[in-house]
Amino acid sequence: LQPIAFALSRIINKDLVLSGYKVPAKTAVMIGNYIMSRDESIFTNPNQYMPERWLRGNRQGFKGDSRFQYLPFGFGPRMCLGKRVAEMEMHSIIAKLILEYEIKTMNPSENPLISRLVMAPQDDMQIALHDL
Repeated sequence: LQPIAFALSRIINKDLVLSGYKVPAKTAVMIGNYIMSRDESIFTNPNQYMPERWLRGNRQGFKGDSRFQYLPFGFGPRMCLGKRVAEMEMHSIIAKLILEYEIKTMNPSENPLISRLVMAPQDDMQIALHDL
């Protein structure tokens, strides 16, 4: 729901048709990650925090069956080179945190995202870790 990049841009190398529109070669196209992650035709309750949505083998929260519904690291030959390292680090850090702490956000209200080359919280994130 909170992609790092607002959108991915690509320049297509041959003429093609996208959703019924003819797009000539050498046209820049944008893949709107932020918009895709909030599409109600793809995600059940797209604005609701549902971490179980991302568990392997769990399709709860998804309405379709395409692996292209969410592309936080892009796809194909120009996919983010650090994808595997980033995923491994996220899994390790989150596992350590949830085993040792209760995690609470302390922001008084929802903290919207803004684009700063990558998507970032508008205000500082206030997080409290309490020993279990």
